Amino acid sequence: MQWHWGNIGSAAGGLGALIVAVFAVVGIVRYGPAWLRDARARQQAQAEQATAAAELTREQARQITLERRRALHGWSRHGVDTFTVALVTSAEEMTRARDELLGGGPTGYVILRVAESQERHGDANRGKRLRQLADEGLISRPPTPGELDALAAGLDALGIPRAGY
Repeated sequence: MQWHWGNIGSAAGGLGALIVAVFAVVGIVRYGPAWLRDARARQQAQAEQATAAAELTREQARQITLERRRALHGWSRHGVDTFTVALVTSAEEMTRARDELLGGGPTGYVILRVAESQERHGDANRGKRLRQLADEGLISRPPTPGELDALAAGLDALGIPRAGY
């Protein structure tokens, strides 16, 4: 029988493959369950992170939607009309407002007087509160009885206690 260098190389390659296979089988038997547990734990952690990120994204989208709705003016038919306002405090602007109001055309000015109370200082206090609200930039109308009923039903459905007044 005659040996060729190719036969020796094939035998060495086969022996090397056998050794690698033996070490792989020993490693899987020895470390397999731990590796599998670690892989599953990593996969579970990644899934939890993805779920948390999706929940955060949904919450951010909800907050953006609420913020946009809050800033809409007259946002629905028979809804609460909301107006962005600014106080007129300079004499020049008050004169301009008076002139525009007396002119009878369209104007962005409104002059208000609080007329709620029969008390001497009641209207002055309410006027101060109205100026404070206007200084914050928004005023709104009170809700209708139907809107109050809807609000009460919504609070009850959500289990939120109503205000004491």
